[in-house]
Amino acid sequence: MLAEFYFPRKLLESYIDEVSYLTLPKFLDLNVSEDMRATVRLPPTLGFKGLYARLRRKLYGKKLCKDIVLTNALLGSKESPYRLDEGNLEIRKFFVVERIMNTHIIYTGVYDLIGSVVFKKGLLEIPIEEVPNRSVDAYLAKIIRLLSNITFFGDDAIPLNIWVPSEVKGFACSTGFAFNAIYGYCIANFAVNEAHVFDIRFKEDYLEDLKTEIEVFRERVASYLDEFQQLKERVIEGIHTARDLALKLLEAKNTLVLTPDIIELVESYGFSIDALISALEELVKEGIVVKTSEGWKKS
Repeated sequence: MLAEFYFPRKLLESYIDEVSYLTLPKFLDLNVSEDMRATVRLPPTLGFKGLYARLRRKLYGKKLCKDIVLTNALLGSKESPYRLDEGNLEIRKFFVVERIMNTHIIYTGVYDLIGSVVFKKGLLEIPIEEVPNRSVDAYLAKIIRLLSNITFFGDDAIPLNIWVPSEVKGFACSTGFAFNAIYGYCIANFAVNEAHVFDIRFKEDYLEDLKTEIEVFRERVASYLDEFQQLKERVIEGIHTARDLALKLLEAKNTLVLTPDIIELVESYGFSIDALISALEELVKEGIVVKTSEGWKKS
């Protein structure tokens, strides 16, 4: 068996002094500042009694550089490329096996998700210099909680403790989603696209089910990202309510008329036309707005 595993140069350099087969023996040691335990929830078929366990067994006892090649020449890495294929070091520690396989599984899975939903870097970052007041945080927190609570697998998932580099877990969580959800997506992606390379086979119907779950997850992620972007744009503008939007529209127009383009604009902010009309009626009662035969205008 010869298998290439993606392992970023920067991460490798945190385990060994330099990227060279001469320093690789140190890679077989536990690194207390990098290696960590994490808990994920996976269905039995993919977890410790299934895919995860089988992959661990297949890699255990294999020779680093001979059977298992570490490289960053995959995924279009911008780092200087390397491919460690000189050496013959036997892997006899499961934490080393999991360090290698989980780094590859997570990076390939996250890059697949990024490419699938046009997940741009910094999409979930808050432009703090533009946030007008503290009340905005409540609105932003609402959507961020939705993003962080999104899951991949359902009630059929059970806990599994894994070894993973802390930097790799941090990379996964930088997406804004819980590590458990991202890892579920990543291992499903691995099962569909790469498990066969290690002669791990699934029934075709099972793979089709996984593909469906992957697509549903992508759609949910895309939907939440759109919602977050829309809310972020609104709160930065100071538009938290239908009343805020009504006042903004009145400032831009001499007379506010509910034309199709206005209706579409209101709905793009996440408000209903009924909510806008109610807000305008309140403004009329307060004497801020007057209702005419044509529409509404400031008094």
